[in-house]
Amino acid sequence: MSHGYDTHRYPAEPGAAVARPSSLDTAFVLMLLGAGITLVGALFTLVVGVGIGMALASPSGDPDTSGFAVDMGIGVGIVILIAVVQVGLWLWMAFANRAGRPYARVVSAVLFGIYSLLVLLHVATVLMAPGASLSIALYSLGLVLSLVIWGVGLGATLLLWRSDVSAYIAARSGHPGPSFQDQ
Repeated sequence: MSHGYDTHRYPAEPGAAVARPSSLDTAFVLMLLGAGITLVGALFTLVVGVGIGMALASPSGDPDTSGFAVDMGIGVGIVILIAVVQVGLWLWMAFANRAGRPYARVVSAVLFGIYSLLVLLHVATVLMAPGASLSIALYSLGLVLSLVIWGVGLGATLLLWRSDVSAYIAARSGHPGPSFQDQ
């Protein structure tokens, strides 16, 4: 039974060698790009955050070493932790999807949905901010970066749910997926 896709190109034996669709390769590249942009964004956040922190530390330019160093250290640690988790998730999903893991598309779509909600919150925060200031301008630059990452995630997610990718994943897992062409 063909289940609506070419069984010669996608044999049903688990782990059998099958040709990876070009749309999956493109999604893989987009996910790697997402990881890279996320890393650049984290570096931007660190540089700008430390710069603003140093400028606001004290009028003389010498930070108060008692609480300032602790606060800056915690802030830098949080940014690094979030960046490592985000980049790690991008890379994990990129390689898991490229390998045809059945769970990877679903996890990728859920992560994209969560990120979409966070971007909406980011947009609302920028739009509701009172007055223009340097911090709002920098926050807006962060929003632009978030929107670029969101667009990359959208592209990757849409590619992951194409029928050729579905057939590839079904063939790799040995479980023929549902066929909408047979209905």
